[in-house]
Amino acid sequence: MRKVYKKERDQIKDEIIQAFLPRAFIRRSSTFAAIAPKQGLILVNSASPKRAEDLLSTLREVIGTLPVRPLTVKVAPTATLTEWVTTQKPAADFFVLDECELRDTHEDGGIVRCKRQDLTSEEIQLHLSTGKVVTQLSLAWQDKLSFVLDDKMTVKRLKFEDLLQDQAEQDGGDDALGQQDASFTLMMLTFGDFLPALVEALGGEETPQGI
Repeated sequence: MRKVYKKERDQIKDEIIQAFLPRAFIRRSSTFAAIAPKQGLILVNSASPKRAEDLLSTLREVIGTLPVRPLTVKVAPTATLTEWVTTQKPAADFFVLDECELRDTHEDGGIVRCKRQDLTSEEIQLHLSTGKVVTQLSLAWQDKLSFVLDDKMTVKRLKFEDLLQDQAEQDGGDDALGQQDASFTLMMLTFGDFLPALVEALGGEETPQGI
């Protein structure tokens, strides 16, 4: 047994840090996606543009090429959402719920976030009359699902209504894997009607020139 001097202690400390540093910041996460061939869409289960692009980049590496672009519409989503809240007349089969985000159009303007509030109220209409626009809005479609849509065309907090969930449970039977398959199948069938309706309600898809 011998005394360990400061220089040796520092060296040991550095070696330990270097050995464990690569493991210290490893973060594992999963991002799910689904392909809707009929609609020509890849649906990524993430509201983060970076995570969505990371997933698409991985797909490109695996298959060699993936010519995709973000979905855009002919009318700015803020204009459509603002009109829906102002008039309380959304597109057919869509219903305005009780949550929204209002932003001033000026760069240094304020932001108003409303939850569990009557969006037909005078307070909301006053904000709109002073120039604020709707940048996020909670909506329902038919009696099948509810969601929040923002000005970047991101669908958040998607929730299928109980009727669809009950149907998936019945279709899947008692087997957990069977229920998972049934839920996914029902989800994609619902998206097959919902997504075209949403794009049409927002003015139709804008296709860049040359495509």
